[in-house]
Amino acid sequence: MSGGKDSTYAAWLAQRSGHEIVALANLFTAQEVDSWMYQSAATDQVAVYAKCFGAPMYRSPLTAGIRPQDDALLLQQPATVTSIEQIDEVELLYTLLHRVKKDVPDLGGVVSGAILSNYQRLRIEHVCTRLGLVSIAPLWERHQDEALQEMIDLEIDAVLVKVAAYGLDKRHLGKSIAELQPYLRSLATKYGINVAGEGGEYESFTRNAPFFKVYAIFSPLRDIRLTNRL
Repeated sequence: MSGGKDSTYAAWLAQRSGHEIVALANLFTAQEVDSWMYQSAATDQVAVYAKCFGAPMYRSPLTAGIRPQDDALLLQQPATVTSIEQIDEVELLYTLLHRVKKDVPDLGGVVSGAILSNYQRLRIEHVCTRLGLVSIAPLWERHQDEALQEMIDLEIDAVLVKVAAYGLDKRHLGKSIAELQPYLRSLATKYGINVAGEGGEYESFTRNAPFFKVYAIFSPLRDIRLTNRL
């Protein structure tokens, strides 16, 4: 659970399909780090999702020294590590989910919000295989404009907390996906961006959703750390 719109929507889709959310897992940071796998913007706010979903939240720090993992390493047994700073992106996730599975023996699968990134999908599936879990990606290869529309129709209140694409700047931080949807579509036509931000064009933070067990509990927008990398 990154706090973004995709992971929030994926969790709801999983529940609608009959899965029970028994725990939430999050890699967080108080300072933004570069990662090919994880969102770092506004992750300091994510702990509150435990109340939203009525499930325990497991968290581990996303360190500045993480390393992206080469595809070839997926075929190898990971080496023993002595500190979290030595762990690459995949091993951070494995270590966190191993702890969740130890506490929740009935855990059967992991839900993610991956839409288009094979880098993310393959590594999540790899970790799940090692732990005997099923990878569940309800949004995988969905048409991004349609998926974004569904989130808006469901009244998922997600705002931009990071931008990194032509046409997006600090003026767009804090604005909702519903408000920005027409503009994002225009940027897709003009620059070829992914309207759902799957190419790293932006990151979002879900402030509220109708299916949350506790509604309207997040801090005012001024308390959310906004990040602009342009």
